[in-house]
Amino acid sequence: MQIGSKIKKLREMKNISQSFVAGKLKISQSSYSKIESGSSDLTFSRFQEIASILGVEPEQIMGFSNDNLFFNVTHNKKGIGVNINQMSQQEIIKSHESHITSLKAEITNLKNVINKILSKK
Repeated sequence: MQIGSKIKKLREMKNISQSFVAGKLKISQSSYSKIESGSSDLTFSRFQEIASILGVEPEQIMGFSNDNLFFNVTHNKKGIGVNINQMSQQEIIKSHESHITSLKAEITNLKNVINKILSKK
Protein backbone atom coordinates (compact mmCIF):
# COMPACT_ATOMS: atom_id res chain seq x y z
CA MET A 1 0.00 0.00 0.00
CA GLN A 2 1.45 3.37 -1.07
CA ILE A 3 1.71 6.32 1.35
CA GLY A 4 -1.03 8.25 -0.46
CA SER A 5 -3.39 5.27 -0.22
CA LYS A 6 -2.62 4.92 3.49
CA ILE A 7 -3.33 8.60 4.06
CA LYS A 8 -6.59 8.33 2.13
CA LYS A 9 -7.75 5.25 4.08
CA LEU A 10 -6.99 6.88 7.45
CA ARG A 11 -8.67 10.13 6.37
CA GLU A 12 -11.78 8.24 5.29
CA MET A 13 -11.83 6.22 8.53
CA LYS A 14 -11.83 9.47 10.46
CA ASN A 15 -14.62 10.82 8.24
CA ILE A 16 -12.54 13.82 7.20
CA SER A 17 -13.01 15.30 3.72
CA GLN A 18 -10.26 16.02 1.23
CA SER A 19 -11.46 19.63 1.17
CA PHE A 20 -10.95 19.94 4.92
CA VAL A 21 -7.38 18.62 4.78
CA ALA A 22 -6.61 20.71 1.69
CA GLY A 23 -7.90 23.82 3.47
CA LYS A 24 -5.68 23.15 6.48
CA LEU A 25 -2.71 22.69 4.12
CA LYS A 26 -3.69 25.84 2.22
CA ILE A 27 -3.80 23.99 -1.12
CA SER A 28 -6.63 23.15 -3.50
CA GLN A 29 -8.67 20.00 -3.10
CA SER A 30 -7.43 18.76 -6.48
CA SER A 31 -3.80 19.26 -5.39
CA TYR A 32 -4.49 17.30 -2.23
CA SER A 33 -6.21 14.57 -4.25
CA LYS A 34 -2.99 14.18 -6.25
CA ILE A 35 -1.09 13.55 -3.00
CA GLU A 36 -3.44 10.72 -2.07
CA SER A 37 -3.38 9.24 -5.58
CA GLY A 38 0.42 9.34 -5.64
CA SER A 39 0.57 11.53 -8.73
CA SER A 40 2.21 14.36 -6.77
CA ASP A 41 5.42 14.26 -4.78
CA LEU A 42 5.02 14.40 -1.01
CA THR A 43 7.70 16.11 1.07
CA PHE A 44 8.37 14.87 4.56
CA SER A 45 7.29 18.18 6.08
CA ARG A 46 3.97 18.01 4.18
CA PHE A 47 3.61 14.39 5.30
CA GLN A 48 4.06 15.51 8.92
CA GLU A 49 1.42 18.22 8.44
CA ILE A 50 -1.07 15.71 7.05
CA ALA A 51 -0.39 13.31 9.93
CA SER A 52 -1.01 16.13 12.39
CA ILE A 53 -4.29 17.09 10.70
CA LEU A 54 -5.40 13.44 10.85
CA GLY A 55 -4.42 13.27 14.51
CA VAL A 56 -1.83 10.52 14.10
CA GLU A 57 1.93 10.19 14.12
CA PRO A 58 3.72 9.84 10.77
CA GLU A 59 4.92 6.41 11.93
CA GLN A 60 1.31 5.29 12.31
CA ILE A 61 0.62 6.17 8.69
CA MET A 62 3.80 4.42 7.55
CA GLY A 63 2.87 1.27 9.48
CA PHE A 64 -0.78 1.32 8.49
CA SER A 65 -2.04 -1.82 6.80
CA ASN A 66 -5.48 -3.17 6.06
CA ASP A 67 -4.23 -6.42 7.62
CA ASN A 68 -4.02 -4.65 11.00
CA LEU A 69 -7.43 -3.04 10.76
CA PHE A 70 -10.13 -4.36 13.02
CA PHE A 71 -13.66 -3.18 13.58
CA ASN A 72 -14.91 -3.35 17.14
CA VAL A 73 -18.65 -3.08 17.64
CA THR A 74 -19.69 -1.62 20.95
CA HIS A 75 -23.09 -1.09 22.47
CA ASN A 76 -23.95 2.23 24.03
CA LYS A 77 -27.07 4.01 25.26
CA LYS A 78 -27.90 5.20 21.77
CA GLY A 79 -27.52 1.80 20.11
CA ILE A 80 -24.56 0.32 18.36
CA GLY A 81 -21.45 2.30 17.56
CA VAL A 82 -18.46 1.25 15.53
CA ASN A 83 -14.98 2.01 16.76
CA ILE A 84 -12.21 1.62 14.22
CA ASN A 85 -8.89 0.69 15.72
CA GLN A 86 -5.58 -0.30 14.28
CA MET A 87 -4.41 -2.90 16.76
CA SER A 88 -1.87 -5.69 16.74
CA GLN A 89 -2.99 -9.24 17.32
CA GLN A 90 -1.48 -9.15 20.83
CA GLU A 91 -3.37 -5.95 21.67
CA ILE A 92 -6.63 -7.51 20.49
CA ILE A 93 -6.03 -10.64 22.55
CA LYS A 94 -5.23 -8.55 25.64
CA SER A 95 -8.34 -6.43 25.07
CA HIS A 96 -10.57 -9.48 24.72
CA GLU A 97 -9.04 -11.15 27.77
CA SER A 98 -9.72 -8.01 29.80
CA HIS A 99 -13.31 -7.94 28.54
CA ILE A 100 -13.76 -11.63 29.42
CA THR A 101 -12.45 -10.99 32.95
CA SER A 102 -14.89 -8.11 33.32
CA LEU A 103 -17.80 -10.25 32.10
CA LYS A 104 -16.88 -13.06 34.51
CA ALA A 105 -16.94 -10.58 37.40
CA GLU A 106 -20.33 -9.33 36.24
CA ILE A 107 -21.66 -12.91 36.09
CA THR A 108 -20.42 -13.53 39.64
CA ASN A 109 -22.16 -10.38 40.89
CA LEU A 110 -25.39 -11.32 39.13
CA LYS A 111 -25.27 -14.82 40.64
CA ASN A 112 -24.88 -13.25 44.09
CA VAL A 113 -27.90 -11.01 43.49
CA ILE A 114 -29.98 -13.96 42.30
CA ASN A 115 -28.93 -16.05 45.30
CA LYS A 116 -29.91 -13.22 47.70
CA ILE A 117 -33.30 -12.90 46.02
CA LEU A 118 -33.89 -16.65 46.13
CA SER A 119 -32.80 -16.92 49.77
CA LYS A 120 -35.45 -14.33 50.78
CA LYS A 121 -38.27 -16.51 49.42
